[in-house]
Amino acid sequence: KKVWIDVPMYAEFAGEDLINELDCLEPFGVGNKKPVFADKDLEVTDVKVLGQNRNVLMLTLLTPRNKKVTAIKFINGDDENLPKQGDSIAMTYYPEINEFNGRKSIRLRINEYEL
Repeated sequence: KKVWIDVPMYAEFAGEDLINELDCLEPFGVGNKKPVFADKDLEVTDVKVLGQNRNVLMLTLLTPRNKKVTAIKFINGDDENLPKQGDSIAMTYYPEINEFNGRKSIRLRINEYEL
């Protein structure tokens, strides 16, 4: 399977400064697609399925450089074939800032992943 990306980038490099720079490229749409980043060999250390409809997959990932990152993917509510703790994944993603209860954190919005 071929996946098109714009930049291979270590997941932990997706910081607030980069996200603010990417904001300058908005608005995204048909003629201006969001950039797609990719990283691989990410170890799944925690898996949560959230939401009333169980349609949000939240992963904590450990990079090969021993940095933890948080990633989410919207799913169809099917809990089968989801990554499990200890799995290694490759993914395409877009970084974003999550604001919740007055706290900001970096998270990666997963486009696609492969075990």
